[in-house]
Amino acid sequence: AVRAMAALDGQIFQGRILHVLPAQQLKRAAAERSEISNSYKRKREEEQKAQANSLHNWNPLFMRSEAVGDAMASRYGVEKRQILNAEEGGSLAVRLAQGETHIISQAKEWLATPGGCLEAL
Repeated sequence: AVRAMAALDGQIFQGRILHVLPAQQLKRAAAERSEISNSYKRKREEEQKAQANSLHNWNPLFMRSEAVGDAMASRYGVEKRQILNAEEGGSLAVRLAQGETHIISQAKEWLATPGGCLEAL
């Protein structure tokens, strides 16, 4: 290693001058930083777990776009590919967002009927 360092130090490699230094032992500060970052990660995970049951973290009426497409196709009696067809004009994202809004409003109306409890969500 010492001979390689002496032979390579100051040599030109791919248009750059190499400067080879001997290795140094890992400093304690670097080890302490990794412990601090680990404790930060652990603390952050604990906070996320504590907030997991919070009502503002998730939407119980959320629908994935494929589910919206399936529901719209079922409602209008067409195939899903007809709804998702980009050649018909208009934005696919807008059509899916409008469909999702309509489906969620129907779900809210159904939950608000006697015997349903919308506030439970």
